[in-house]
Amino acid sequence: MTKTKNKTHYSFRLLNKDGGLIDRCHTTSLRRFYHRIGTINWQLRGKKVYLRISYGQDIDCWGEKVYFYNDGNYTTKHDFQKAFNAFLEER
Repeated sequence: MTKTKNKTHYSFRLLNKDGGLIDRCHTTSLRRFYHRIGTINWQLRGKKVYLRISYGQDIDCWGEKVYFYNDGNYTTKHDFQKAFNAFLEER
């Protein structure tokens, strides 16, 4: 697999219990993303946060360009931070 140079894109969507959008952020700046996730009020009940980290395009094992990303829905700050660290491969 050939590695191409791409910027990592960080995004989240804060949804209420009915699925309505409360807040969202999409950026390539890790510093800005850390600031925005710090504004999430985790004490609110019935909300979920959709996290997506896009790594850009790369060539898969069949030689085709595909987008690589990790994503998931989280309801607690602890689960969100564990997933975020795993997606960035921080330990």
